[in-house]
Amino acid sequence: GDKLTTLTLACDLCRIANNSVQPQAVPLAAIAAYGWTAEFFGLFGLDLGFSMDKRNLCGIYWWGDCSRARREIGFSPRYTHLEVMERTISWYAGQRLGPC
Repeated sequence: GDKLTTLTLACDLCRIANNSVQPQAVPLAAIAAYGWTAEFFGLFGLDLGFSMDKRNLCGIYWWGDCSRARREIGFSPRYTHLEVMERTISWYAGQRLGPC
């Protein structure tokens, strides 16, 4: 139910995880330059793990809206986004995850 930017979400996640990294917004022009560079090197078989398709996703605003669920089935979020992140990080911290 919360309306957040990706940057806000990333900052909240780092804070909750006690991570000292402070996420910063990256200008779309810089992302586009990296996308074109990745596409160029891809022509020679070098995969930089990025593409113009991914760059294009960076410039899209993604909206989630639960108003229909509220209206039709009486949905009400049980937790705020901060509570969900806290619970999720706490759960992961308690898991014994092997190497990927």
